[in-house]
Amino acid sequence: MPPSSPFEERLNLMSRMNALPLATFNKLVFVLSPPPGLLPPPSAPQSDRVCALMEWARGTGGCGLERVISVLEVVSSTVSQEQTSVNLERLWNVPYERNAFFTGRDTQLGQLHEALQNVGKAAVSGMPGVGKTQLAIEYAYLQREEYRYVFWVKAETQKC
Repeated sequence: MPPSSPFEERLNLMSRMNALPLATFNKLVFVLSPPPGLLPPPSAPQSDRVCALMEWARGTGGCGLERVISVLEVVSSTVSQEQTSVNLERLWNVPYERNAFFTGRDTQLGQLHEALQNVGKAAVSGMPGVGKTQLAIEYAYLQREEYRYVFWVKAETQKC
């Protein structure tokens, strides 16, 4: 088997950290000791915190990805192998819970589904506050079993 690329290694590392229970991720952060204020607050999606931690670790003032990997091995040893392993058959990293109060919007959900099935990509656009994120979240949960890989990617900046 050929060695994995640096991109694949980073993706695997990010997936492993995103899959950690919050308490275990917080242990990892504590041991790595990034500068105060570097990470988003604990209330932020874990994927945002993972991205910031990876960016810091890879940077000139960071601890290096090798250190992140070694600390991850130690802090995750208390979590069962089942919880920390990455199932490459299915990957899911939607950082939001499903909205129990989401109703309606069947037309938009159908249009989104049709575009993704026929074209393979879709964009949800509109004014701020109209529910674009909620629509995407609901679609992701409704169609979860139809997709092997579901990645929630922030497109506000080119970071991480």
